[in-house]
Parts: sequence; C-alpha cells; structure tokens
Amino acid sequence: MTHLVLAIIATLYALAVSGSSPPTAFEYYFVGLKFDSAEGVERDPAKALSNYNKALELDEFHYGALYNAATIYHQQGEYAKALTLFLRAAKSAKKMEQDANKFEAMARSGLGSAYQQLGKEEKAQKQFEIARRMNPSLVEAHYNYINILIVRGQFQKAEKALGLAEKLAHSDKYGKLKGILKGGESKRSVGGESAFFGLLVVIGFLLLYGLFLRRRAQQRR
Repeated sequence: MTHLVLAIIATLYALAVSGSSPPTAFEYYFVGLKFDSAEGVERDPAKALSNYNKALELDEFHYGALYNAATIYHQQGEYAKALTLFLRAAKSAKKMEQDANKFEAMARSGLGSAYQQLGKEEKAQKQFEIARRMNPSLVEAHYNYINILIVRGQFQKAEKALGLAEKLAHSDKYGKLKGILKGGESKRSVGGESAFFGLLVVIGFLLLYGLFLRRRAQQRR
C-alpha cells in the first residue's frame, strides 16, 4: 500500500514539474504532503509550505492545504499565521459533503491551540469546547479542552470533562492530565487547611484579647 501511495505521489510530482500541463491544486497539495510527511524524501517544511500555498492559489478552500500549512506554521511558532489558516480550514470544512464535522473539529482544535499560544485563553477554551462537541471521538479536542481548563484553574470542570473524555474518546494521553489534576487537588487541599488554620489563629487571638480585657476590667474594680 505504501509503495502504491509513493508511486502516485511520484507521478503527481513528475506532472507538477514537467511543464506539460498546468498542475492542479490537488497535485500541488500531494507534492506538499510528500515533503511534509517525509514519504520517500527528507522532510522539508519549506517545500511543503511552498506547494500548499500554490495549491491555495488555485483553490482557496482546499482543506488539506489549509490545515497542513496551519500546522506547519504552528510548529514554527508563527501562531498568527496558523490562526488565520486554521480559521479558513474550519470554514472550508463546512463545505464538505462528508465528515464535515470531523474535519471542522480538527481545525477548531488547532485554532484553539493558536489562540492559547497568543495568550487568548478564553477564545482558546471556546474553540476546544466547540471541537469536542462537533467530534466527540477526537482525543486531541478533549485533551486540549481539559488542559486549558487546568491552565485557567477550573479544576472541577476539568475533572468532569476528563470523565466524559474517557467515555467518549478513551486514550492513554489523559494520564498526564490526571497527574496534573491530582497535584491540583493537593494544592487545593493544602490551601483549605491553611485557611482553616488561619481562622483558628484569628479566633484564638480574639479569645485571648477578650480575656485580657476582662482581667483589666476586674483589676480596675
């Protein structure tokens, strides 16, 4: 199967560079995918992006080119560019006849990650929430949603979301989140004990001060 895929990609690449006929968006996309996934060649994100962009010049709604280019920009730390392309990918997915929700959820999850990296946590949380609703089996969407809840200190909500994620999209990836939540519980427990201890100190102080006032009153009689 892999050899067949490589043969198809090689044929498309030959067509793209031969000049015998203008390459299509589909052909540019597959050439980009070849360099993006390192299928038979060394991975080259720059060449992948170049071909994805050429595909988008011919078809601005090409979901694969939009999503993959956005992913590369995200990996390179160019979050603003990634955000724009993930958003376009989400809109492009709406036009699909099959699996529209599945692909839009992937784009929404990527969009949330870009927002999070740009410090827009509320918008990130919203996108992750949309993604997990659109595709309940998408582990990435659940993971990102729970993670942003933890980052924002919404521990109880994160625990509830984790329980739902394990039912709808079970994955070993959640183990890391469980560990973080366990640590969060300890901190909350310590914080509660500290508050209780502080309250006892205040009460004790008030009692001692009351005794002091009573003794002074008795001495004056």
